[in-house]
Parts: sequence; structure tokens; C-alpha cells
Amino acid sequence: MFFDLLNPLIHYWIDAPIAIAWAMAAVANIAIYLIGAFGVSRISQWLIRTGTARSYDANAVGSQQYQREIQWSLLTCLLLACTSLFTRELYGGVWPESLTQWFFQVLLFVIYYEVYSYGIHRLFHTRLFRKVHGVHHRSVITTPFSAYSVHPIEALSIGLSAPLFMLMVDFSLGPAFILHVFGMLFTVGIHANIELMHWGKPLNRWTRHHQLHHALGNRNFGFTSLILDRVFGTAGPATDPDLKPTN
Repeated sequence: MFFDLLNPLIHYWIDAPIAIAWAMAAVANIAIYLIGAFGVSRISQWLIRTGTARSYDANAVGSQQYQREIQWSLLTCLLLACTSLFTRELYGGVWPESLTQWFFQVLLFVIYYEVYSYGIHRLFHTRLFRKVHGVHHRSVITTPFSAYSVHPIEALSIGLSAPLFMLMVDFSLGPAFILHVFGMLFTVGIHANIELMHWGKPLNRWTRHHQLHHALGNRNFGFTSLILDRVFGTAGPATDPDLKPTN
């Protein structure tokens, strides 16, 4: 049923005039971001109230931070809609023709994006891009709304990841969209700033990993994995450090 609903929308988006296609992508990105951020925020607050979770950093986050994060994130959503238009010209079919193609397309993109995001993230921590990436690192204490609070240059680097992949690999639009949705929700989740007390160890690993990155600034550049951080010596400590935040 899910694919029955999604399939005509994708086909319509492919053939729609560019302005309509952009508007559809913008609405989709904004909806995913806002639903994800508000949803994770509410769930996190409930888990903390019930004693099921605790904050990594319990210092209060002011309303100005939330406002700033949402404003930057909405701009990011609009820019992601722009870069998504390139995929209309580069995609290799709407859906993979077999489960094997599904498997390899998803696997290759996950590996590619981990390498791509690690490299781009390291680049944004160089002196040249420090002010650009500093927009995101103003959120020393992360919230679900921090997820896409980034400078437009960084937003474009995120949005161009799929089109660049399509230049190298025959990548279908359906898996690209589904992975994009999961990627946005995952990004919202790792900014939640909570630790589950009794279960959810893998989730804690991801949230702790990224919270420490915001606290330290020069460690934990990986997106979904510590592998590249360990290989290149950028893995942070396993526990909260007694260090001042840096960019």
C-alpha cells in the first residue's frame, strides 16, 4: 500500500513543471523535518519525565536557540528541494528491478554517504569553512531542531550527495527518496541529547557520539558509524569529556 501511494507521486514529480516539482520537494522536506523534530522532542521530554531517559547535557536551552535552529533548518529544506531537482535528470529508473538491485543500491549508497559525509564534515572543520560550519555548532547543547540548522553552503553539500552518487551509480529514485526520509529522521534523532536508561544501547551510541562532537568539535565526524573515526584517529572518548566546547 505504501508503494501504491508513493509511486504515482514520484511519477508526477518527475514530469511536473520545475516550479511545482520544487514546491513538492520543499513541502516534503519541511514536513519531514518538522514532524520529526517535534515528534522526537515530545518523545524525549516524555521519556525524561518518566525516568526512562536522561539528558546528556541538562542545561536549559533558550527559546532563541530553538527559533534560530528552526529558521536555518527551514532554509536548508528549501535548498534541499533545489538540489533534488538534479535527481530528476540523473536517476536510473523509479524502482530497482529486483531485490538484489535494491540491496546493492542501498548498500552502496550507505557506504558512499558515510565516506562522503565524513570527508565533507572534516572539510567543514578546517579554517576555511569554520565560520560556515559554526552556524551548526552554535548549538553546543543539541536539540532535535538542531539537525538541519546549517549554513546554506553546508546545506548544498548535503543536498548534492545523491546527485553526485547518481553520476557514478545507476540509482533509482524510489530508494533515493526512502533513504532521504530515513536520513533526515536519523539526523533529527542523533541531535536529541538524551540517553535511554534501561534499553536502546545502539541508539545511545549514536546520540552520545554526536553530542560529544558538538561538545568537543574536533572528534566524532562520522554519520552512522565510528569506523572512519577510528581509522583516521578522530574518535572521541566514550564518556562525557571535561573539555570546553570548540568549533
